[in-house]
Amino acid sequence: MLDFQDKGVSLRRRSQTLVRASLLLYFGTVPFMQAAWAETMDEILITASKRGEQALQEVPIAVQAVTGDQIRRDVALELIDLAPRISSLVVQDLGPGDRKYIIRGVNSTATAAVGVYYDEAPITARSKQDGGGRQADFELHDIDRIEVLKGPQGTLYGASSSAGTIRYIPNRPDATGIDASVGSQLSTTEDGGENYSVNGMFNLPVINDVLAFRGVGWYTDDDGFIDNDLLGNDDINDNEVWGAKLGVEWQAVDTITLSGFAMYQDRDVGGTSRQMPTLQDTLGANQQTFITELAGAGFSPSPCSPSGSCDERTTQSYTVTNWDEEATLYNGKMEWEILSGNLLATGTYFKREVEFKFDSTPILLGFGVPVPALTNQPQEREVKSGELRWASDFEGPVQFLAGGFYSDEDKDFETQVIASGADGKALGPWNPGDANAIFGRKKEDSLKQWALFGEIEWYITDQ
Repeated sequence: MLDFQDKGVSLRRRSQTLVRASLLLYFGTVPFMQAAWAETMDEILITASKRGEQALQEVPIAVQAVTGDQIRRDVALELIDLAPRISSLVVQDLGPGDRKYIIRGVNSTATAAVGVYYDEAPITARSKQDGGGRQADFELHDIDRIEVLKGPQGTLYGASSSAGTIRYIPNRPDATGIDASVGSQLSTTEDGGENYSVNGMFNLPVINDVLAFRGVGWYTDDDGFIDNDLLGNDDINDNEVWGAKLGVEWQAVDTITLSGFAMYQDRDVGGTSRQMPTLQDTLGANQQTFITELAGAGFSPSPCSPSGSCDERTTQSYTVTNWDEEATLYNGKMEWEILSGNLLATGTYFKREVEFKFDSTPILLGFGVPVPALTNQPQEREVKSGELRWASDFEGPVQFLAGGFYSDEDKDFETQVIASGADGKALGPWNPGDANAIFGRKKEDSLKQWALFGEIEWYITDQ
């Protein structure tokens, strides 16, 4: 899959072989039409309309569902692996952890246009400051299905769903029996090396038909395929991910179900996935003068060829451009069958910390400052949210849904431009006033939102 961004090209090429615990060896990809036809043979249940489970074929909204079986057959670890299967969805890919979802061509450089939910927990990115993607890419382990609602979906899912909404629906703890599984993936990357991923799941009933726990853990190590010719570093865009989730569900009484989960994921990316094979694209018309000035600092004055043209799948960066992030998600939920309907109350805590580095040398050159430097952008986002809604389940043709939503968000964002050495790393920590500290700023902001929403449905006929 090729995604062209600005002057760079982000490449994702993985020829994968899946090895399952059942000793089934699976090669390649199921043809799309064949897989889609096979899925239509079974009834797919979704909860996109917030009225409990409904058959996909009977829901009068534009929604596409990708089942857990499809995810496993496609050997998909992240949503980008499924993008070709989902119509109207485009993923703007700047590398792991820095992706933006676009549905039906509706894009935004301000507020996110696609809402993202993990179960009932909103994890939509807040597109502000540099970039505009940075959706939290939790890996797809123990997922029952993914629902993609084509926009606009503002009535039920808020202001960030003008283009649509993506919902990850995990498997729920099952109090009827013990279950466990182990999976592994092995693959190689063109112009890179070996990749592997392991994951495991256990489901443990504590009280039969009443209380159960479900745990999932995963680890992924993908080799890179982009070489940095200026620094002499190969396969810089390696991607290492590990995470875990623990969920619990308690059938308190026949009409009340309490559930919750805690999830954590850590991702370390060694460098940019964007391809920059021509030095001219990076430094502009003053490249030769700049290269000559930096030669004495330990950089090669001719890293690729006299013309500055390098091989494919390379980048020309004077700094290390790694990406580190941590994401934590907690969610609790109560479902109560009452007043001829279902009352749902849910609360969520979501925190994401990202440390993003990029080469700011070309920017400084444009200001007449021939100094190699990197920009470090540590950022933290913390969101507390809750929702209360009631959906009717009347016998007649008219149905109601009404609810309220509240969100309290804090975000810290810093920019630190620091001079770098011949190894591409900062010459020291960011300290205002130091000779190595070129520029810096810090922004702290908060956002509180509340909303009331409602919907009335009238089934005029059975059709």
